[in-house]
Amino acid sequence: MRSSRTPTLTGAIADHRFIAGPRDLHRIVMALAAGILHDTSLSGAPDWMDDVLADLAANHGRVLIHVGPEQPPETHALAHAMNETLGARGADSGIDRALRPDGEPAIATARRTCQ
Repeated sequence: MRSSRTPTLTGAIADHRFIAGPRDLHRIVMALAAGILHDTSLSGAPDWMDDVLADLAANHGRVLIHVGPEQPPETHALAHAMNETLGARGADSGIDRALRPDGEPAIATARRTCQ
């Protein structure tokens, strides 16, 4: 699933794509968190949220929720908690094989950045 207002490479490989602007992101993340972490739904969630939650649950261990680097720490914390619940920690999503234009594995850059 990819929710964004502009096309991206991540969105190109997503099973589902939904258009959402920056103002919608907090509401979407909170609705995802309510469904994944607490098995509840929030009023005002997008119409497609139940389908996304069902798809995520049906693919436990084979899904990954990713938020962009510009998102606040709270959003990243929720994404980590949701990924933990969905069995994404330690799963091979293929992201470790991605290469930057200079040929360095992208995961190596990410690890250095997080240290």
